[in-house]
Amino acid sequence: MSHGLLSGHPPPSIEILQAWLDDHGAVINSHVEITESFDGWGIRATETIDEGDLVCMIPKTAVLSHRTSSLPLLTLPPTSVDGIEAHWPILQLSLAILHELRLEVDSPFFGYLQSLPRDLILLPVFWSVEKIAGEDGRLGLLWLKGTEAERDMARRSSIGLGLNELNTFYQTHRLHLPSTKYHPSPSPFEAFYHAFALVSTRAFVIDLYHTVGLCPFADLLNHSSTPHTQLASDKDVCHICGSLPSCKHDILNANDVPRRLEQVPPHTRKIMEETIDCVELKLERSVRGGEEIWNWYDDNIGDARSLVEWGFVGEDFADEGITWELSDILGTDISFKRVYAGMIASGVIKDMMDNIDVEDPLVGLPDRMGLLSVSHEGQISGYLFAAVVIGRVLLDEVPGHTELAEVMRDSLEEIERRANANEFRGTDAEMSGQTKSNTNKGPLSPITGQVVKEIINLLETRLTKFHHSEHQVEDLYTIRDTLSSDAKLQRMAIMVRIHEQSLLESTLHKWRELLA
Repeated sequence: MSHGLLSGHPPPSIEILQAWLDDHGAVINSHVEITESFDGWGIRATETIDEGDLVCMIPKTAVLSHRTSSLPLLTLPPTSVDGIEAHWPILQLSLAILHELRLEVDSPFFGYLQSLPRDLILLPVFWSVEKIAGEDGRLGLLWLKGTEAERDMARRSSIGLGLNELNTFYQTHRLHLPSTKYHPSPSPFEAFYHAFALVSTRAFVIDLYHTVGLCPFADLLNHSSTPHTQLASDKDVCHICGSLPSCKHDILNANDVPRRLEQVPPHTRKIMEETIDCVELKLERSVRGGEEIWNWYDDNIGDARSLVEWGFVGEDFADEGITWELSDILGTDISFKRVYAGMIASGVIKDMMDNIDVEDPLVGLPDRMGLLSVSHEGQISGYLFAAVVIGRVLLDEVPGHTELAEVMRDSLEEIERRANANEFRGTDAEMSGQTKSNTNKGPLSPITGQVVKEIINLLETRLTKFHHSEHQVEDLYTIRDTLSSDAKLQRMAIMVRIHEQSLLESTLHKWRELLA
């Protein structure tokens, strides 16, 4: 362990963790147990547990946060990085975790800390550090080139969570860590990386006081897009002292009720006065005996995000697919962006999509407004379609909203009719002699043809951004399967690439058919 933390201690112990949980008032369902496998610990039901039953209840005093750590609080500096205010709790918690690890057995959290992974979790942010990730990391980063993972890493760097930003933060604040009996000197950067990785892969949003923290036992549940449970916590506590019931810091309304508790019924406020504030996990669906209990980390977790933030490729395909930034489509032209923003605000794009009534459309409306994407079903988002029409087809001849909406609607209807006709041509119905109307034959109208060509170009350009973009998907599988057993990082990166390339190619095939 290059980070030098907890070296010389016995391996993580389930028994020590369970004793620590008991000492700190945790309530654990008697029909669950901690299990150990080659890829870490998890939680399993020993017999059937019904929906609504408690999995665990952990007092917030047992949550490890920058509030419960003995490390003095840091002061948020004047921001020089966009978004650092939002991610300051993550960085501060990482420093607090490092402090508690440096205390070793003197930390009141040691019984929990000893249960955590000892080796640095190799998130992609560390893959460029040769002494940590070696050649496997360097080559793995190459395979991530052009993928959503690379874009996500760039986004995280822009808000202060890239490698350079982590190095700057630790260099600035490492002397804030007091000397300890076991670590009288400052710990190496690898130690801070280890703490940050623990936070990235295990932390939960707790409440306004703790912000984020590590929740013992609850952090053992692994992620699934079809979970049994998810963490619940009363978040509207006092941001100064953490109290859930009324406290001296509260601002009261005319009825002497704290404003933060105005929406809470009186009988519930009474219960708050008499109970310990906890985080809890309750089953949202039943679980059978012997079955692993799955948690939910967040919405839209696909391969790229799970790799970047948690260090694994889950192949859940639960994210937003392949995405573009608006500048990728409209460039830097402010006038185009204003037209696009106006059409979103007026609801024109949504109305256009609501009026399309075909099975398996090529263009769909995503859950998130303004999302420029290709979904895992191969649908171009209506917002991406609109941006292409505005910025790449009409160029500087952008008409008013009403006329532009008509152009987009007519083009979209023509595309969906043609796609439907192409689908029809492969059915048994057509082979028996039925045909579609002549309106679906012949060339597309000039504007629609240009829209289709621009979307094809957009997809083809994205494919060229991949490392070794000449490789076919079957080539990538061969490369993955011939890697040595210790090339774990490359293997995960190649899987991200395979899934994205497969999606782009299948979508591209549908759009090319429109010109056939």
